[in-house]
Amino acid sequence: GEERGWLAWEEAGIEACAEQVLALLPAEQTQPPSSPGLAACLQAFVQPEVLADEEAYACEACAKAWASERASRQPPRVDEVAAAEGAGEGEGEGEGAEGDAEAGSPGAEEEEEEGVPSAADRRACDAEARPPRQPAVKLVQLERLPPVLTLHLKRFSAGGGRGAAKVSAKVPFPLELQLGPYCSAQAPPESLSDLGSPGGGGARYELSGVVEHQGSLSGGHYTAFVRAGSSWYHMSDSHVSEADEEAVLGAQASLLFYVQV
Repeated sequence: GEERGWLAWEEAGIEACAEQVLALLPAEQTQPPSSPGLAACLQAFVQPEVLADEEAYACEACAKAWASERASRQPPRVDEVAAAEGAGEGEGEGEGAEGDAEAGSPGAEEEEEEGVPSAADRRACDAEARPPRQPAVKLVQLERLPPVLTLHLKRFSAGGGRGAAKVSAKVPFPLELQLGPYCSAQAPPESLSDLGSPGGGGARYELSGVVEHQGSLSGGHYTAFVRAGSSWYHMSDSHVSEADEEAVLGAQASLLFYVQV
């Protein structure tokens, strides 16, 4: 980390370190578009999230390093020490019996009770027995892209106390979609530098179909726009008619189909 100038969160703070990581990502992942639309939906889906405090991340590499260090400085167990001392004493049976009697005496029981750790001590020991958690930045990036991309827009929501309601908001969508900024160069990334080099080979898509719902929850009808070559067609049950791009882009889409090009 020092050669690349990465900050240590213990010294610089979680927010400063998170900003350094987020600065490596494409703007499409960290900055909401100026206008609502499909791009804003994708940005909300992959928006990074800082995990800290109770939501801090349990890093496997950090846990292994912690366990190794803890094992190297852990003192020998009490039973191991007692066995070693017993092997070196060579005492007779009588003395051993006397020792057993003394161990069972009231004074010995009092000493054992005094040595019982308090609840606070037990909580502290439990905390030390668990590997520490680390602050982290959670990312969602695409590893592999499908030949046909299906996007489902949520058009129904639970209205507070009024039951389900249809969402009729206009969501603009493009004829051509570029997913490169949402892809990872390497999955999973092996270093922070991988975040600044998004992949996305074959990440360009063209709109191929749109499904929309007309009506309300109490009654409605699904229709579709389908592209065949360079022409668009509107399909409603058995009725098929030619459509233009303006009608397609004005649809209240529920499902979008994009084909990889």
